[in-house]
Amino acid sequence: MYIVDFFKRMFNKTNIPSMLYILLNVAIITIAVFYFVNSSVSGSMKLWQAALIALGGYIACILVALSPFGEWLLRKINKCHRVTKDRDPRNLEAIFVEVYRNARELNSSIPNDVGLYVKEDIEPNAFALGRKTVCVTTALMDHSDEEIKAAMSHEFGHLAHKDTDLILVISVGNLIIMGIALVIRLLILFIQLLFLIAVFLIGLVIGDRGALTTLVAVVSSFLVNVFVNGLIWLWTQVGVLLVMKSHRENEYLADEFAFNLGYGEALCRLLDMISIPGKKSFFSCLKSAHPKTEKRIARLRELGVKY
Repeated sequence: MYIVDFFKRMFNKTNIPSMLYILLNVAIITIAVFYFVNSSVSGSMKLWQAALIALGGYIACILVALSPFGEWLLRKINKCHRVTKDRDPRNLEAIFVEVYRNARELNSSIPNDVGLYVKEDIEPNAFALGRKTVCVTTALMDHSDEEIKAAMSHEFGHLAHKDTDLILVISVGNLIIMGIALVIRLLILFIQLLFLIAVFLIGLVIGDRGALTTLVAVVSSFLVNVFVNGLIWLWTQVGVLLVMKSHRENEYLADEFAFNLGYGEALCRLLDMISIPGKKSFFSCLKSAHPKTEKRIARLRELGVKY
């Protein structure tokens, strides 16, 4: 069953950093629900009740994201267009069908109705979305059939391992957190507006001495905004570091899937061609969703690729 397979994969050791981030997101949502309900006049919610509401809301949003509508929306956002027979000069469909058939023979959990899409882009790339979408860029069409097959097989590896669904789960949590942050910002803005109105009225009464009060209002408003924006930035950075750690490990597993399909050497060639030269900083590497090219090729060689 798909849901069972998905949760089994979610609790894989490579996804521990991402799971930690998801749990922290749920904790923040729980605290937000608990605070907002209990700050109302008739609020008397217990923490465990807030946790149930937070978890239930999170799961409901995830189900929408994992639905056909959610995947359709993702394709629209990423500007993916369906490959049709009259718009397939590169014969991508035939290449896709071959890789798709081999991938399902290797892992039957891959859905039987995955579609091929194309995105206009000058960078040679391929990516998977949701459960049933594999998209290649127009620039990838300039590569050989074997290299295109290698890229597609790598993306089927992500579908087989449910990596794309994990990304959706994380994205849903981020959207909810951003929504909470927006509500907090609006509340702060409202309070600041009331404060400034009060300062203005006080200034009318006490005259020039209101200048100091106005200065205090402006400075406090600035400091509050800096504090809120700083917390959001810090949380975003923590999320990036945790999630990217999982992503890098999952890239190795998707490479191994491509190798098991027989496209290891072609994948090495493709990685060499599309890698960006230059040394990355330590923190750039931590924030990267992909491991270094040389490390990926080294892993493939360990598996047996002659390259």
